[in-house]
Amino acid sequence: MKNQVALKRAFSLSLQSISDQLLQAGIISQDIHRSPSYDDIIGSFLAGLTFIRRQSKLKERCETLIGALSNVGGPVADAADMLREDWEQAMNM
Repeated sequence: MKNQVALKRAFSLSLQSISDQLLQAGIISQDIHRSPSYDDIIGSFLAGLTFIRRQSKLKERCETLIGALSNVGGPVADAADMLREDWEQAMNM
């Protein structure tokens, strides 16, 4: 929960840049890009995950998200590093 609050705060500072990167990476739709919000971006990402059946595809999608967030820079890139560490820990369990 603590990480989610920090992530939302970092996102709020750079929503348009995040939206640009995620649209380019194919993570969000044009509709979300036009009027981005943290909740819509996360909701779109999670909705897309529900259709993934293979672990390799899940890994690829998460790496795409983290890479796009890293490209934004600043606190968002720091958040991406945190997510990468959490993701790697989860995959090793």
